Amino acid sequence: MPASRSHSPWRRTRYWTTLACVSAVLAGLLTLAAGHPLHGWLMILGGLMLVKGTVFGRRGRRHLREHEAAMQQTAASAGRKWRKAA
Repeated sequence: MPASRSHSPWRRTRYWTTLACVSAVLAGLLTLAAGHPLHGWLMILGGLMLVKGTVFGRRGRRHLREHEAAMQQTAASAGRKWRKAA
C-alpha cells in the first residue's frame, strides 16, 4: 500500500469532522430556505462550532502544511538523486 494512501486515525477523524461540519451548514441553509429560521440558524451554528476540529481549524491547517512540506522535500531529494546519477 503506498504511503500516500495510508491515513492516521487523527487525519481520518479530521476528515469525518469536516464532513459533519459541511453537512450541518448545508442542512441549515436548506432549512432556512424552507422557511424555518430557528432550526436553520441552529444547524448553521452547530456546524460552525465543529470548525475547530476540522481540517479548516488551526491544527488541521498546520498539519496540512507540514505534510505538504514533507512531500515537497521528498520530491526535491528524488530530483537531486537523479541528477547525481546522471
